[in-house]
Amino acid sequence: IRLRTSSLKVQYQKVCNQLTQKQLLGQNLQKVDFEQLHIENKHLRAKIEQRNLLLLELKKMNGKGNLLLSQHKKQLLKKLGDFKQIQEDIIFKEDKIVKFDQECDKVSRELDNTKNEYDKIKFETETYEVSQC
Repeated sequence: IRLRTSSLKVQYQKVCNQLTQKQLLGQNLQKVDFEQLHIENKHLRAKIEQRNLLLLELKKMNGKGNLLLSQHKKQLLKKLGDFKQIQEDIIFKEDKIVKFDQECDKVSRELDNTKNEYDKIKFETETYEVSQC
């Protein structure tokens, strides 16, 4: 019985030692894990901060780009309006040119007719003889 009791005491001590070692190891692991998580958290926060700064910079660039784009759109719309007005002026002036050409042709024909009549009358007056009765 003494042998049995002493072997049980030894086993009990071993189990207690193992239990305390596991508890210490568990505490150490938790401590290391929390420290590791804290370090990772710092690194991730730094990355997030960098990305946020990059995002802000990109937003600024986007804002400047949008501003330039709107300015160029306004200029383009103004120039398109000017272009349309110039096209309308060209069409109007081309119509005037066509009308003037038609009027010029008409006047030229009238001039030719009038000239022919004049020549005819001139010829008749030159060749006219008064009869002597």
